[in-house]
Amino acid sequence: MLSPSEKESKLIQQLRVIIVDDVPDCRDVVELYLLQKNALVEAVDSADDVFKIIESFQPDLIISDICMPRQDGYWLIEKLNQLNLNSEKYVPSIALTAAAKVEEQEAIIAAGYDGYLAKPFMFEDLTNLIVDVMNRGKLSTKN
Repeated sequence: MLSPSEKESKLIQQLRVIIVDDVPDCRDVVELYLLQKNALVEAVDSADDVFKIIESFQPDLIISDICMPRQDGYWLIEKLNQLNLNSEKYVPSIALTAAAKVEEQEAIIAAGYDGYLAKPFMFEDLTNLIVDVMNRGKLSTKN
C-alpha cells in the first residue's frame, strides 16, 4: 500500500503543467520543484503565452501568478474559463499570489481559480493543493 506522500508523488508524476509567472526566479523554482516530482512542465512569463502553447502541450493543470504586466492572472482565468466551457476536458488552475488579504483570496476563487497559495509558500503546501485540486477534478469550488 502506498503512503500518503507516495500517492501524492504518483499523482504529480507525468502531470502536464503550465506555469505562468513574470518573475523568473518564482517561475523557475516552481518549475524545478515539479520537474523533480517528474511532472511535465512548460513555463512561460506572460498570460498570453499560455495560449501559444496550450493546444500543443495540452495541460492537466495551470499554475499562474496573479499580478503580471500586460494581461494579469484575472485576464488569464477569464480566458481559461471560456476554454473550459467549450472543451470536453476541464483544466483546473491554481493561483500563486502575493495577495494575502481575505478579500483578495475570495476574489481569486470567485474569478474561477480552483485554489490559491499566497507567496511565499512551502512546497508541501503546493503539493497538497495540487493533489486536492486534481482529485476534485470537475467538482471544483467554482460557482
